[in-house]
Amino acid sequence: MSENYHLKYATKAERLKRIEEIRSEILSSREALEILGFSRMRLSQISRDGRITPNRDGIYLKDDIIAFKLNRNKKLSRN
Repeated sequence: MSENYHLKYATKAERLKRIEEIRSEILSSREALEILGFSRMRLSQISRDGRITPNRDGIYLKDDIIAFKLNRNKKLSRN
């Protein structure tokens, strides 16, 4: 099997480093639920409404989840 599929990286260590960087930027739906304190049903509803957009089914950008939570907390503190 050829290893040409990752020609962008000079070494395997560089490729593994990039994989870890990506992993630190994304969350599974389970991790998003833990941060937001929502039920799975509520997260699905918010996703359907377009308020949070998953990258893929069940995969979210960490920045999006944190921004949503901060914005939600600001709105709650105003009331």
